[in-house]
Amino acid sequence: MSSSQHVQQELFDVAELPGRPMLHWHGKQPLREILTDRQDAIFKRPPEAQTRLLQEDGSVTLVIEQFYSPLLLQKLSLEDDPEAIEDWRQIVASVLVDPAYDGEVFHPRITDTPARRDDLVRGEYTWETGQYGDGHVAVKIVDVLDEEWFGVVQNDHGEPACSRN
Repeated sequence: MSSSQHVQQELFDVAELPGRPMLHWHGKQPLREILTDRQDAIFKRPPEAQTRLLQEDGSVTLVIEQFYSPLLLQKLSLEDDPEAIEDWRQIVASVLVDPAYDGEVFHPRITDTPARRDDLVRGEYTWETGQYGDGHVAVKIVDVLDEEWFGVVQNDHGEPACSRN
């Protein structure tokens, strides 16, 4: 008997099911075969966000309009009803904004992490044009499960925000 088979024999009991063996962890709950037994399996999907960038009168405003975390809603059993969360800000732990993103290194210059659990992120951030230099506007939104959404926001004209032409 090879050493790997010996370790497997110590850790697992093998129960025969029709057509395939099923491993049991020392007689406790069976390990799932994810390709055939998808009941109660949680499949991770990345969060999604809708953002908008406005440029008016020498200032730039980033507006986060919506944030959706499928994994969080699935864990809360609200997957079929995303409208059950009244305000997207309830599920967001922090927002980080780099208003001069160079496309390589994310340096958040605006951070919104509420000090108390009852407080919410603002969801709208304004700064003067050129205050942080030139570049794209990059945003990282982190939900209460530490799932992240990262995106480079473009202005209403489809051009990267705050970039030089």
